[in-house]
Amino acid sequence: MLRNRNRLIVFRSAVPAVPNLPLRVRSAGRNEAPRGWEEAPRQKWFLELFWGLEGRGEFRVDDAWTSLEPGRIFIYRPGDTHHLRAVSDRWRYCWVTFDHAECVRWFDAFGLGGRLHQSGACPEKIFLEITAALREYTAEGERRAAHLAHALLLAASAKTSPPAPDSLPARARTLMDRLFADPAVGVTELAERLRVHRSTLFRCFAASHGLKPSTYLHNLRVQRGLVLLRETGAPIHEVALASGFADANYFSRAIREATGLSPREFRNS
Repeated sequence: MLRNRNRLIVFRSAVPAVPNLPLRVRSAGRNEAPRGWEEAPRQKWFLELFWGLEGRGEFRVDDAWTSLEPGRIFIYRPGDTHHLRAVSDRWRYCWVTFDHAECVRWFDAFGLGGRLHQSGACPEKIFLEITAALREYTAEGERRAAHLAHALLLAASAKTSPPAPDSLPARARTLMDRLFADPAVGVTELAERLRVHRSTLFRCFAASHGLKPSTYLHNLRVQRGLVLLRETGAPIHEVALASGFADANYFSRAIREATGLSPREFRNS
């Protein structure tokens, strides 16, 4: 561990106690740099995430500089040449590195492909908890660091605040939660009730919740169907109708897609 007034760096044990953790953290820390500070170009073979706390810095990618300000994330991937500099009087940021072979896939799965992301206020506490876990130099500490890394990626992927209760996405979700068991209710019906164009509903809901309203409605219906199959002995066609499916055959296909089993097989599993 290296620490002075402006910099914190903590590395994992030289010989990892748990080498196969999917989100194995290599190192983490926090840095404060004055205007004019620059890290010389160097190719590195791990993934590194930087999250802005204060001021502004820049990262070199190919022949251009990309700016990092508070609330933004920048990511260098394995094999990239790291080159960064401070361009404000004081630039503060937190950082963490990962060296597991699957770390890029994990970042992509959390919607963190590419390099620059707007992700809100930096969760500095999580970064400091990761450094504390690494500093234990134990298997438990490495596992805790990986667990905290999951929390960090979740925070990074939540690019927007939860929708306000009276926003269109929130109102649409409330309406679907209440009406999903009615087979006649679809996205067109929802848009009419909400007095918006169907495409507006699709766009706003997807931007807020990360999936289409039709997918959310379908998921509600499948979940109800799975519960009824397990908890009742009602005929399949009655379960389908009670779950919001007008067609029992479509219900059966939906259950098979979700579980790999027919409704009857799922009920008996």
